[in-house]
Amino acid sequence: MFQILDVSASRISYRAHLATGELYDAFELERGQRGLNRLRDGARTLGPARECATSGAGPDGAPCTAEPKD
Repeated sequence: MFQILDVSASRISYRAHLATGELYDAFELERGQRGLNRLRDGARTLGPARECATSGAGPDGAPCTAEPKD
């Protein structure tokens, strides 16, 4: 897994990718006017969460090595 963090004066963008390059998690935090910030979740573009509570394997069949993503 690797992460990419882009920072500018008015925006922070975070993306986490699996070793395959598939997007795993993402969000943007944008500085708004009058001190009001906006969080944009990247969940609409994400693949399935790797929940392995019962089978021990993720949706791609690979074994799980971490807790499920909430």
